[in-house]
Amino acid sequence: MNKSILITSITYIFSIMNAIGQDKAMQQLELLVGEWECVETYHAGGWTEQEVVSTEAKDIIKYGIGNSYITADYTSKSAMGTYFAYDLIYWDEGKGRYIFSYFDSWGNKQIQEGEWKDEKTLVFSHTMEMNGQAGEFQRIYSFPSEGKQHLDVQFVIEDGAKQLLVSIEKTKRAGSL
Repeated sequence: MNKSILITSITYIFSIMNAIGQDKAMQQLELLVGEWECVETYHAGGWTEQEVVSTEAKDIIKYGIGNSYITADYTSKSAMGTYFAYDLIYWDEGKGRYIFSYFDSWGNKQIQEGEWKDEKTLVFSHTMEMNGQAGEFQRIYSFPSEGKQHLDVQFVIEDGAKQLLVSIEKTKRAGSL
């Protein structure tokens, strides 16, 4: 067999294997997809001095071209003002992890890596400094039942102490994909 044909064949086989891995990983994110009505709670001691609750929040999460990524378009209104966030999630076959890119109306721009901790818990995280302390910023998604989703955003200081920043309870809109 010609060496170039062999190399081309092996490259083709690996690209198919990578595509299968990506397809499976993206299918696992189906639990995120849909239009969600949200109740958002900013916890005292995190980004606010006192608890702030918003019932005027929505999250529209959908697959992008070829189901190779997911976008999330989030908006909320509360005593803190109007808030917007845009997320992009995709599977990085080389790292064997999800990549979560995040941009919001507060000027935050973050890239986090994530993985399933169990069948109903998806965690994205990255290390950073907050209020002069080093730690890990985490987004923890859980799926307690069909049509329900819960998100906790927290900062875990290097000594293990946790500061819950925001929690969002999501209910899928009727008729949503």
